Amino acid sequence: MTRSARARLRAFLCAPFLALVAALYPGIAVARPPNIVFFLADDLGTGDVAALESAYALTPNIDSLFSRGTRLSRHWAGSAVCAPSRCVLMTGLHPGHAPIRSNSEVQPEGQRSMPAGTLTLPRLLHDAGYATGGFGKWGLGPPGSVSDPRATGFDRFFGYNCQRHAHSFYTQYLWDNSEKVPLDNPPVPVRATLPSAPAPAAADFARFLGTTYSTDRIGDEAVHFLRAHAEGPFFLYLPTTLPHVALQVPADEPSLERHRRFFGAEAPYLGGNGYVPCVEPAATLAVMVTMLDREHVADPSWPLPFADGATRVEAVKPAGATGDAPVTEP
Repeated sequence: MTRSARARLRAFLCAPFLALVAALYPGIAVARPPNIVFFLADDLGTGDVAALESAYALTPNIDSLFSRGTRLSRHWAGSAVCAPSRCVLMTGLHPGHAPIRSNSEVQPEGQRSMPAGTLTLPRLLHDAGYATGGFGKWGLGPPGSVSDPRATGFDRFFGYNCQRHAHSFYTQYLWDNSEKVPLDNPPVPVRATLPSAPAPAAADFARFLGTTYSTDRIGDEAVHFLRAHAEGPFFLYLPTTLPHVALQVPADEPSLERHRRFFGAEAPYLGGNGYVPCVEPAATLAVMVTMLDREHVADPSWPLPFADGATRVEAVKPAGATGDAPVTEP
C-alpha cells in the first residue's frame, strides 16, 4: 500500500470513529485522549437485552448505557458471521473491499490471515500513543501469523485465537500473546451428542462442564490491563465469547435459578453441529447474557457496546412455565 493510500485509509478509519465517540458522548470536553472500552458481544441478538424489551434479560448495566448514552439503531455489523464482521470493524473497510470474506480456517488452529501490513484500528491507536489490549476472541489470523493480534497493533492479547476453539467455555488453554496458558479443566468434548432414548440423566450433561470458566479468566486479565493503564490513554477491546454457544455456564452461577423459574421445564438440547448438549438451553442462554452484562466497565472510560452480526427472535416463555419474569438485578 502506498503512503498516500495509507493516509487516506487512516483518515477513513479515524474520522468516523471520532465522530462516533462525539455522537455517543455529546458535550464532553476532551482534555486528553479518551480511554476507550469497546465491547463486541458474540451473537448478542436484539431480543437479548432488557432495554430492547426482552422478556427474560437481566442486563442492568447494558440498560444503563442505553439510558445514559446514544443508541445507534442503523449501525450495522459488517457481516452476518464472525471473521468478516471483525475484519470490517478492525479495518474500517466495506465488506466488498475487506480481505476476509468467510470463516475460513487454517490448521492446526485459527482463521485465515489478513494481508501483512493491513492497517487496523488498534495499530492507529497504538501509533497515537494508546496502550492497546484485546481480551476475548480474535479469529483474524492464527498464532504467529502476519495478522495475529500482536501483529495488528495490540500490546497485549489474552483469550482465544481460533473461533472453533472458542466453542467451549471450558477449554484447556488460552493464548497470552504468543504463549499458551493452561487452564485447570479436564478434556471436555465439544462435538458429542446424547441419545434421546433413554432420556439422559443430569450426570450425562455434567461431563460437558469443567472447572475454570474461560470468560472469568479473560475478564480478570482485562481488569489487570485496565488497572495497569489507568492513567491512560488506553484502548481496551473486549470481543467476549458470550453469549455465543456452546451453552455452558457454571453450576453455581447466581442468576441460574431465577431463569429456571422463568422458563420452567425445558426440552434438553442433545448436541450436534459442533456444540455440546445442554439440559436447559433457554435458561442457560439467558444466564450467559446476564454474565455478559456484568462485564460492563464504568466511567471514566467511554464504553462502546456492539454485537458482531447476530439477530435473535425474542425468547418466548414456554407454555408450561409458571414463573414470573426475572427480577432486574443480576
